[in-house]
Amino acid sequence: MSKKYLPYKYRFLELLRKLSVEDYEIALTYFPEKLKVAPKTFNGWIYIKQDSATQVPTEAMLCIANFFDLPVIELYTTKPDYPLAETVINEFNEEYKIM
Repeated sequence: MSKKYLPYKYRFLELLRKLSVEDYEIALTYFPEKLKVAPKTFNGWIYIKQDSATQVPTEAMLCIANFFDLPVIELYTTKPDYPLAETVINEFNEEYKIM
């Protein structure tokens, strides 16, 4: 029985691999220090599978996005399946007859 390949939830590995070897090594030291997490924790974030419930904290996502000069949404391998705020508000208003 072969294992099904599951892509990673975040593009961290892809983005890190685009760096030079020296910058890659610096980034692997910089992120855990900057984010105040253990290197093992940061390394685990790199390899979170698509179907995992584990998520990287918002502050960490902002820091990583700033480092790579990308919007946070670009750190995901696929767009998160969350409803837009407008949709949620409209559904809430309809359900509770507000406005």
